[in-house]
Amino acid sequence: MSVLIMLIPLFAFTSKYAFLFSLPLVLYLLSYYKALTKPLKVLTITGYILIGSNIYELYGPKISMFLTEISMYSIGSICLLIAIYLFNKSTYLSQSKISSLSRENCFVNI
Repeated sequence: MSVLIMLIPLFAFTSKYAFLFSLPLVLYLLSYYKALTKPLKVLTITGYILIGSNIYELYGPKISMFLTEISMYSIGSICLLIAIYLFNKSTYLSQSKISSLSRENCFVNI
């Protein structure tokens, strides 16, 4: 569900508060941060920085407008979507290997 919510600002024009749509996915990845591999951690942190660093009051109107024009938020969102895809893929593969090993051991024990 968090992936679907994250897709809203990528497909529809939203206001400057579009980063709020990324909150469920950010929290999900943050809760599994220790389970992420190093490349996924780098990708996740990059996404966090790109989403959270467009601060109008800090940068001013010119730099903030430039960051909006280059779609910095969209690039960060895509980084997080790639990270969640790769994490779920690796988790699914490891679980399927474990379940296939347990089935093999089950037949051996009979």
